[in-house]
Amino acid sequence: MRRKKLTKFQLRYDPADIPKLAAEYMATPYEGGTAADKERKMEDAGQRIAGGDFSRRNLEIVCEWKSKRRIGLLTENTDAEIKQALKRARATSAADVKGAVSSLTGLAGVGVKMASAILTAIFPERYTVFDFRALEALGVENTENVDAYALYLEACRSMAKQYGVKLRDFDRANWQWSKNKSKRVRCC
Repeated sequence: MRRKKLTKFQLRYDPADIPKLAAEYMATPYEGGTAADKERKMEDAGQRIAGGDFSRRNLEIVCEWKSKRRIGLLTENTDAEIKQALKRARATSAADVKGAVSSLTGLAGVGVKMASAILTAIFPERYTVFDFRALEALGVENTENVDAYALYLEACRSMAKQYGVKLRDFDRANWQWSKNKSKRVRCC
């Protein structure tokens, strides 16, 4: 089945399942704990960045949460470059999604999807993660493009409001729906 163009976002499951899927995501076992434990670490690092602590360690915690495979690439950035990028992203995030993303993608190891995770950690009520699983749940092709992210973010904000859920819970549910779907495809 061919998925719809990027500008046509449509939830592929019953929105009444969002709370259940988000809870399932949070309860998923992860490295001796749960996804909720891992998210708390990410959220704490994001709060520290929002508060002005632009350290490499906070950025590493967030990047590790999104993708451990990418963490090594951060070593190519100086502490000053990391500080400047995080500071600029925080300053532009409210008014300029593309600008906030672009300030982060200037760092080695940070593409649009990683930038979306960093912004989500800092501002979980305004940003959401751009991920192939969440895109699948909305019936669109995977991409890594800042313009596509801006459209995706707008659609997610709108749907979360429409369905009466927090943006983070909407993201968690979308990810979990896709993960569950991939398990069903593999097993049967």
